[in-house]
Amino acid sequence: MNEMKKGDIVVVPLQGVFDVYRIAEDVVYNNETIDHSKWVDWNGNKASLDMDGYPAVDGLQIDMGFYRKVEPIVTDVPRNEYAEQALYSRLKIQQTNSNINDLRDNVEYAIMRYRENTPINLRNEFLEEAQKELLLQMRSKLNDTKLEMLVKWYMEQLGADAVIPSKNSTRTEEGDADVIATFEKLNGFTILVQVKAHIGYTDEWAVKQITAYKKTMEKNRKYDSSQLWVISTCDDYSDKAKIEAESSKVHLVSGLEFAKMLIDNGIYSMPL
Repeated sequence: MNEMKKGDIVVVPLQGVFDVYRIAEDVVYNNETIDHSKWVDWNGNKASLDMDGYPAVDGLQIDMGFYRKVEPIVTDVPRNEYAEQALYSRLKIQQTNSNINDLRDNVEYAIMRYRENTPINLRNEFLEEAQKELLLQMRSKLNDTKLEMLVKWYMEQLGADAVIPSKNSTRTEEGDADVIATFEKLNGFTILVQVKAHIGYTDEWAVKQITAYKKTMEKNRKYDSSQLWVISTCDDYSDKAKIEAESSKVHLVSGLEFAKMLIDNGIYSMPL
């Protein structure tokens, strides 16, 4: 602590919680140079120099040795909720100073989660990593046809009668549907899906394809009660795609979102 410099981070373990501070200046104070009015115990009781030259409260001597001015970053952070195992174990050291430079990432992670009010949750942590891995596998293992089969299976798990129509039967001059999912229990409500096996961005063409198909079908009074989706293994959709989707009321599903949907639904019966 005496060797730390301005800007360094200090973690202070307390009962059930911990505080994180930043060293505010390079000056190191001792019992003689510190402002004695700042001496208080945990209960706010003021301390004063005893006959040996140390601060004391009600006769109890406090031998701090040196003092540093700090600025609070976060305080009263619950250990159980925000400290990962490595940091949690190190917080048990309360009687001396310890260098925890090796836990810098853990401390920064705890600060971030606390500020976002998102305590560590094993299920959420697992799902986040699992959906990343599932997306990687979908991109590397599935071609366009198999991805359509996976979307069809997902819709069936939701209770739909889903089909992958032949391209000639659904293709219009400007668009087509890759999967048609009809929910008979919902009075024939239908989801028309355009499926894209993409990496990076999916552009507005996917949105235009499915909206063009819907317009053609409306002329034949088909799919009056329907919703339009685009499911892509993309990282995200282009700004133009998002604008087009909003104006055309098309639901966009990115790769990570689709992976999460699959995991939430249960992947044990996945056919691919």
